[in-house]
Amino acid sequence: MMQRPRDFFNENYLDALLAGMDGTRKELPTIAQASEAVAERLVAGGELFIASVRPDFVSEGIVRAGGLMLLKAYTAAAIPAAKPCDSSQVALR
Repeated sequence: MMQRPRDFFNENYLDALLAGMDGTRKELPTIAQASEAVAERLVAGGELFIASVRPDFVSEGIVRAGGLMLLKAYTAAAIPAAKPCDSSQVALR
């Protein structure tokens, strides 16, 4: 029986997703460590900010599917009020 070529988009897409998941699994300890540090800051009264040079990234975090309720946009107005226990997620691209 002749085998199909593996140039179908869906197969390549799924292969890329699986490879990305494998890479993410390797990073889980680092991701967990960062998450725990942010959680400690939030418990201490900090706030969670999101910032980016791309406005669409910020809106994805706050608005899309209801957004993360405690997430706030990091703006120039937020800088003076920042506390040492605050955390931020920043996208540079």
